[in-house]
Parts: sequence; structure tokens; C-alpha cells
Amino acid sequence: MCGICGQYNFGSSLPVKRSDVELMTRSISHRGPDDEGYYIAGPLGLGFRRLSIIDLAGGHQPMSDEQQSVWVVFNGEIYNFLELRRELEGYGHVFRTNSDTEVIIHGYKQWGDDVLNRLNGMFGLAIWDAQQRRLVLARDPFGIKLLYYRIEGHSLYFGSEMRAVRATMPGTAEIDPTALNLFLRFRYTPSPYTILKGVHKLAPGTKLTVEDGSYQVSRWYQFKPMPFAPPKSSGEAREELLGIYKAAVKRQLISDVPVGLLLSGGIDSGLLLALMNLAGDSWPTYTVGYGSEPTGCASDQSAGSYPNITPCATMAAMASAPQYFYSDYHQSGSTSTCVAGQPVTSLSGIFTAIAAFYYYLGPIKAMYWSEPLDETPIRLNRVTSGVLIALIVLLIGTGFWAQSMGVLVNSALLADKNDIPSTPVALVQH
Repeated sequence: MCGICGQYNFGSSLPVKRSDVELMTRSISHRGPDDEGYYIAGPLGLGFRRLSIIDLAGGHQPMSDEQQSVWVVFNGEIYNFLELRRELEGYGHVFRTNSDTEVIIHGYKQWGDDVLNRLNGMFGLAIWDAQQRRLVLARDPFGIKLLYYRIEGHSLYFGSEMRAVRATMPGTAEIDPTALNLFLRFRYTPSPYTILKGVHKLAPGTKLTVEDGSYQVSRWYQFKPMPFAPPKSSGEAREELLGIYKAAVKRQLISDVPVGLLLSGGIDSGLLLALMNLAGDSWPTYTVGYGSEPTGCASDQSAGSYPNITPCATMAAMASAPQYFYSDYHQSGSTSTCVAGQPVTSLSGIFTAIAAFYYYLGPIKAMYWSEPLDETPIRLNRVTSGVLIALIVLLIGTGFWAQSMGVLVNSALLADKNDIPSTPVALVQH
């Protein structure tokens, strides 16, 4: 995990204060303990904090080409950077590092903004075209990496976290009531909203382009589904899905530092470990346990006898506990990056939701919107469909109410840290 930030006075051309960019960068220092970098050129300032994963010696950012005509700050990872590098070298581009960041620079010089469509990875990035006086901010298609921004007058401020943008805001930040309403409904704020008024975030697959004294937000990623011809059998589909999983996991193991796995004991992380073992057999795994006496760690005193278990600690019982303790444990540890298992659940969950929506709601939509029912799997009469709609509305309404109450309770608890309920936690390294 790295962090980027910057400021661009695109309307006034007033020079950026280095102290402001330093303030923004240091507000996200926790994202990159290994390196810090700046590029200040008149009305533009870029800042970067680095967690070194690939090309430990040569990946310093902000990074430019040899002519310093294109500059990049980049948070994320490009999984197909080796293939892109070979292709770009075929066009005559000369690389000075082994970093995945450099393929963005030469890719932009070769293809312009279309380089984004060639990147297989996760990213939040900024590209500065010094010759065209053009700045491009972009976020990966699925929004894995965040990118926040604020426009005040004719100045743009951006960063990987809101705190970088907030660092240069005068006075007290105001809460956006619309964003708060959305958060209490859905437990997240959809793009472009954030909880702070005036601060926005790029939606997945979009870019913000600043040139000629104006800016524009547009979508660069356009998904085009390709139908199978001919349709695949169930066996063929299973084999292809397994092949996709294998390739995806293998890509994410490219690293110049040790890679680990958060092992929950469930299907997701178990499948990931099995696929990781196809590419090697020495993967550190970590498990977080909860309870009054976690296994192997009955007390702070006994923890010292287990060299692979961190001493017990207490914190609020929340879903982020595994990541929190893992990150805390490895601030000076041996594993800089770790794989987790959420994508497997997400994929199967999406398929289940789509199937349920089609099976149960398709006939209802057809009945009330007078659409043909030729391909729907079942037919419902008006009474049955009406009862089903009422149940769905009730369940959704109950869920929103429960989530809202949970958010309000958690907010009240966080207002006073002394009132936060604590749970002993142990991090076990296998």
C-alpha cells in the first residue's frame, strides 16, 4: 500500500508551496514507511509515500521518463507490467528501472490515455504531461484503490485518503448531509460523495482530466461482455473459471518481498492457499482468533511462551480487526504484503444474487410492467407476487434500520474510547 497526493493550480498558475505538499504527504505517511518523494514545478506539486513491493531500489516516485516530459505518482500494482514492458520495448522505449510504475509512463507516451485500458491491475494514479500541461487522475475499473479530490476556485487537491485533501482545507470541515444519509442507508457513500462537503472521490473506472484551465470527469472503462460462441458446457465453464482463478492468484504473487496470506479457515482463504501452493510451498499464513481465552494465548503472561503468537491485546470488536492486527504486527515484521479471500465470496455471492433476482423478481416485473413471460422460470399470480414484494420491502427496510442503528451506536461508542467494548485477540502465525 502506497499513498499519493498533489495540488495543481490550473487556473491561476500560482506556484505551489512545497510546505503544503509536504503537509499532505506526511498526513498519509502510514501508507508508505519505506520512501518519500516530491516533484514541484510551478503550479504543480506531487507527493508520494512508498511501501516497497517491486524493484525495491529503483521504484522511487514521483517517477518520470528520461526527458522528464511525463511524471507519474501511482498507488497499486500492475500485474501485466512485464508483458507491457516487452511490448513497449518493441516500439523502441528504453526502461531505466524494473518497476511496474515505469510502464505507465512509457505506455502513456505510446498510447495516451488509452494506456489505462491496457493495465491489468489495481491503481489510483496521477499522470502529469509536462509538455501539454495536462494532468490526469484515474482509478482502476473496480475501484480497489481510492482517489479523493477537492476543487476550490481553480485549484485541485487530491490524495489516496481524505486526510491528504483535508490537510490543506482551511477551517473546520463540514459534514455532507446527503452523504451521511446515504451512509446510514447503505453503510458506504457511493461516488462521487464523501462524508465531507466539498470533497469527492473518483468512481471506479473514471478519470479526471485537467487541461486548458478547466477540468472534466469522464468514464474511461467501458465493459463490453463477449458472449460464448458456441455456449460452454458446465464442465468447460468450471475448467475455465479454475484457470482464471489460477492465473489471477499467480499474477498477484509477483513481488520482491515476502507474500503472506490471511487464513481464516473458511472456503475463501483455503482455496487461495491451495492455488498459491501451485506456485510455491512457502507461504506465511496468519489467523486472528477471538474470545475470552483465544487458543494458545490464555493471558499476556503465557503469550511469551508462544514465539509465533503476538501478545494478547484488546480493541473494539469490529470486522477490521484481522487487518488491523496483521498490519500492527508487521510494521517491522517479515511480510510486507498479504493476500486475503474476499474476492471468492464476492464472485459466488454475485452469481447467487443474480440468479435469485432473475428467478423470483423476473415474473413480478413482467406482471406489473406487461413484459413477456416466455423465458421466466415460474409464473406468479398477483396475490402471491404482492405478498412477495411486501416481504422483500419489509426485509430491506428492517436491514436498513438495523444498519442505521448499528452505525449510530458505533458512532456513539467511538465518541468515548473508554466505553468501547474490548475483546482479547491473538494473531497466530502458522
